[in-house]
Amino acid sequence: MLIGWKLVILNEQHVKFMIFLSLAVTTYLISTFLFGVRWKFVLKSLGYDVELLECVKGVFVGQFFNNITPTSRSGGEIARAFLLKMKHGIPLDASIMSIIYERILEFVPVFGMFVVSMNYLALKFPKIKVLIYILSILVPLAWLNLEKIVEVASRFLNRAMNIDVKRLKKDVRANIVGITTSSVVWVLDVLRIKLISMALSIPFSIKIAVLISLAGLILSLLAITPGGIGIVEGGLIGFLVFLGVPVSAALKFVAIERFISYGLGTIGGGIITILEGGSSLWKALKSR
Repeated sequence: MLIGWKLVILNEQHVKFMIFLSLAVTTYLISTFLFGVRWKFVLKSLGYDVELLECVKGVFVGQFFNNITPTSRSGGEIARAFLLKMKHGIPLDASIMSIIYERILEFVPVFGMFVVSMNYLALKFPKIKVLIYILSILVPLAWLNLEKIVEVASRFLNRAMNIDVKRLKKDVRANIVGITTSSVVWVLDVLRIKLISMALSIPFSIKIAVLISLAGLILSLLAITPGGIGIVEGGLIGFLVFLGVPVSAALKFVAIERFISYGLGTIGGGIITILEGGSSLWKALKSR
């Protein structure tokens, strides 16, 4: 009888794990779709009406190249710009500008996450609040000087992009859609972390989930390895242990989270890249 009850408990735990894991995967897929929606509206504000499916494909292709080339969040952005040029004849200037503008819109929810995280850490380190006040002033200043930021970005990319940034700023619909989708994506990112923790029965609060999400973003931006391999995993495990999570639980959490955020994007993006003429795209990237 005891063996039977143990089997029932194990089955219930397995079902619970699979349900939460499936929901976590779903949040990732919805986020990728929303990235496609955001990109479509920014491109449309530049005068290029690209089908939503093509934009979603481009996002997957970008994720694939980000994950296999050094320095996360760089190679993939150029790859999807080249994809639009190859398939739809859209100038690289416009595609790159749309991607830069996407990143600018994404900064709004990221800043919100930063404030939440800093407020949480300020309980232990009160002086951190000063950084929040400083950044609160810098954010509107950055928006007012958007043209200058784009000019600096174009120099970094060794391209002179003749794009009317003021037109993008004045496109209310594109900005609303961009900021809304960016915000929802980060909510889904936090929700994914919460769902994974629930699958593993790790008691993460929403504030902790926000903190982990922001830590993952910072690590991916700092990593110089393809897709942040090794650096992101090691950093997240160390951060979780710092927060009081047992090492074994931290290892399981990071393994699942990276399977979703890194593995699915690499696999799905790789398949789409092959179907969309990956060899031609790769040659174009190498020759740039």
